[in-house]
Amino acid sequence: MEEEVTPRLVFAEAGRLGWSSLPAGESRIHSWLSARLAAADGKGTAWLLFGTFHDSAGQVDAFRRLVGPGGAGPFTHVVLEQLRADGRWKGIDEDQSGDSRLLADFMRTGDRVTYAALASAHEPHDYTAWKYGYSSSILDIVTTARATDIPAFGCDVPDALMRRLGHDDESNRLRELHCLFSLRDAVPGTAGTKVAMLWGQTHVSSAGFRRFLPPADVVVSVYAFGARASAEAPDSLLREKLVLNDPVLVPLGDREAAILLPDRFLGGEIDRARTSTVRPRDGEVPSASVRASAASPGTLALGSASFSLGAEEIRKDMAPGAHTYCFATPDGLRIVGNAVVPPHGWTELTFDPAARRTRVVEVWPGRNAEAAGHRP
Repeated sequence: MEEEVTPRLVFAEAGRLGWSSLPAGESRIHSWLSARLAAADGKGTAWLLFGTFHDSAGQVDAFRRLVGPGGAGPFTHVVLEQLRADGRWKGIDEDQSGDSRLLADFMRTGDRVTYAALASAHEPHDYTAWKYGYSSSILDIVTTARATDIPAFGCDVPDALMRRLGHDDESNRLRELHCLFSLRDAVPGTAGTKVAMLWGQTHVSSAGFRRFLPPADVVVSVYAFGARASAEAPDSLLREKLVLNDPVLVPLGDREAAILLPDRFLGGEIDRARTSTVRPRDGEVPSASVRASAASPGTLALGSASFSLGAEEIRKDMAPGAHTYCFATPDGLRIVGNAVVPPHGWTELTFDPAARRTRVVEVWPGRNAEAAGHRP
């Protein structure tokens, strides 16, 4: 996407596509990303470029879960902009050492002393992680990679080179080239290679790191929004229009997407419960359904279905499985999340837009009534 990806653009694109058609919940988001990366199977390298804002610990944690054993992988490599890669630039007299040796030592040994040394090296380099209190979250990605036997690498320039480069657009491109050159020995570029990279958002656009990758490679760029530190961030200002009960992915074409993360600004109060019911004695199996109501009138879109909703509960048959819901009020507020409809059971959805509150109750089928001791 050539246009700058902003929260308002993402919100508008979600409305155009239909909120209830989007993947909601981390499991469905990871499946969407995994399917896009699978296009590289048997061909070249697949790259997942995950772009964050540097004030957001929550976006870093979302990346950690994405590369973990329950995420969008399996990945063959994990690369972090927040750690420095050794440089080999000619004509530079200063020390070009980064975090490469410490990181490799920790990936090999996993011992506490090496971890402490890596943490001590990372903290003064990554000012925003220190400022916003998520330095340990960066290293949590390293430990997750080690636990799942995935090699992890830094890719930022060492401090001596950073002092020469500065922070303009040209410097950003040189930092991206440094990253690419530092990975040449580690990433073979063969079929089956899947690399997950954590970047600042500047680096994941069409003008960023991916412009240097071979045309045959599959590149998926993800722009993370939400989980910001300030109520004045552009993402947080969507609060007047949006309540997020679960993460939502908004496709921006086949190889780009935005992820909206719930937080203290965009999130709602959600009460989830799971219970079971007793099936009728004659063994009749009820169809899967949703039962929904709202404290004030609005429209509920659930998958491809849409209907008016108010205080009186409405029942609609639905295919079992996960569905994205979007409850829209007349004044434009949207409550969005993921609901699972049990096979032969039902899910109850209750919305209170004024309180930004949602109750989701999954009712799963239980034992036969006669076996449970019930009599007519």
